[in-house]
Amino acid sequence: MTIFLRKNGIETIFVDTDGNPIALIPLLLEGGVNGLLPLEAAGGVDAVALSKEYGRFLRLVGNIDKRAVAKGKADIRREVESKLPYLKEAGGFIPMVDHVIPPDISLENFKYYSDCVKSHLQY
Repeated sequence: MTIFLRKNGIETIFVDTDGNPIALIPLLLEGGVNGLLPLEAAGGVDAVALSKEYGRFLRLVGNIDKRAVAKGKADIRREVESKLPYLKEAGGFIPMVDHVIPPDISLENFKYYSDCVKSHLQY
C-alpha cells in the first residue's frame, strides 16, 4: 500500500499508534510509514527521544500528556516546556494532547494548554 501511495505523490504516511509503538518503528519505517500519531505519553512514548533518534524522517504528532493538562497550569506549562522548545527546533512534530481530550480536562485548562503551545510556536 505505501508503494502505491508514494507512486501517487503521497510523501507522508501516518499510522495510528495507540499505546507504545517503539518496538515496531523499524518495521514501520521499512514498510514505508514515516509518521506516528498519537504519541501517547501515558504509554511511555517520548517524542523528544524519538526525534533525536530518527530526526525529521519520522513525523510525530501528539505526546502532550493529557494527565498533565488535566492537573492545572503548572503541570501544563512544565509539560509543554519540556518538549516544545526542542521539537520546534528539530521540526517534523505537531503538538497535540496524546490521544483524545478526556472529560477531566476543564475548558480553562484546555485554553491554557492552547495558549502555552501557541506561545512556543510563534516566531
